[in-house]
Amino acid sequence: MKSVDRLGIANRFTAVLVLAAMLLLPRNHNVLAEPLSTTLSEWTVTIYGFAGTICAGDTYMLAVRWFPNDTGVDNLAPLAGPKAISVTAKLGTLDHETERAGAPSGMATFLYTAQKEGGEQITVKAFNQDLEVDATAAARFEVDKCKYRYELYAELYDDVVDGDVAIGYLLTYRSKGMLEAPDPNQPDVLEDNSQMIRFLLASTYFSAPHCVLVTTKPGQGMGYVDVKAKSDGSGVGLHVTISPPREAEWSIDNTIVCDGEPSTSGGAFPISSSADPWIEHTFPVGGGSYPVKIDILEETVANARGKGHIISYQATLKLERVVER
Repeated sequence: MKSVDRLGIANRFTAVLVLAAMLLLPRNHNVLAEPLSTTLSEWTVTIYGFAGTICAGDTYMLAVRWFPNDTGVDNLAPLAGPKAISVTAKLGTLDHETERAGAPSGMATFLYTAQKEGGEQITVKAFNQDLEVDATAAARFEVDKCKYRYELYAELYDDVVDGDVAIGYLLTYRSKGMLEAPDPNQPDVLEDNSQMIRFLLASTYFSAPHCVLVTTKPGQGMGYVDVKAKSDGSGVGLHVTISPPREAEWSIDNTIVCDGEPSTSGGAFPISSSADPWIEHTFPVGGGSYPVKIDILEETVANARGKGHIISYQATLKLERVVER
């Protein structure tokens, strides 16, 4: 009877399992694997803080931990920490590169800014009292080129009651576009200039004796804004600013028919603001959606309250990161 090569079968089976495991790994190359930690004697160091997509121009807070290695010299716990901890980056920059470690175990934080796309490596070293390298750790990941999609949307509701006449209006502002870095050497400065902003005034209801509102969308307009985003350098994220609208104008055309007789009113009216920036907000890394204030709408609400108006508004600025593959 022919003998069975059990060892050979086992080795081939193991190889198949390893290949299957590799195929099942997520394809998001930006997710940082567990940092490689190499213990040489007294200490162990590790790096934390990177997960998900890493974008050129963004700033991230990373944490470095050190602690005694139980299998160190003579198995004796050290009374003090490493002489120093150093952190270096292959492509990016750090707010500082060395940290004194007084306690036997502890943690230090660093701000890392990804300066360019490509393969990045962060290396941490712990030095003993003789300033010799005692332990190292390395984290490797990909830095992507990213841009940001923004959207500004505002709604103002105005219900007006004057005697037996009741009118409801909805005013909307909308602008959206894509923020990109025009200079590859400054990936943290993104912009989208001369982006269109649209204004629309729509009637929600109308009630008056013997009258009919013919125009359901009596007002519309447009203008242009410059949108910019820049890393604030603190690890918080991006500070987004929107310039005041320019070349902005309302076109009003309103027709009401009462007892069979039409009455039309309208005209063109400029839209302007003295605030610069007009709108601003600081977003965390990756973006989000947050309420913002718009001075034109603030003034409209303040001037109308208490004069037969029930009026309010809400405005939202959204920022969404888009990765270029």
